[in-house]
Amino acid sequence: MTENKMSVPEAWNDFFAWAFLPENIDRFLKSERHYFNKTNGDMSRGNCGANRVRNILTAHRKGYYTFHSEPYFTVG
Repeated sequence: MTENKMSVPEAWNDFFAWAFLPENIDRFLKSERHYFNKTNGDMSRGNCGANRVRNILTAHRKGYYTFHSEPYFTVG
């Protein structure tokens, strides 16, 4: 399996797009979707750090993203 290196914003955008696909949206509570939207806004304003993104991705897509300390993620 090939791993793809992603920056924190790229990994966030990948997760956010996946989370809001019609087949995935019902996996999340309304409060979680609200938090994802808040995080997405914070990302676009530069007010969101790698730790918050890591926590969300680890909690909601465990094993899909691997966080590295540079920081960046690999997917694969």
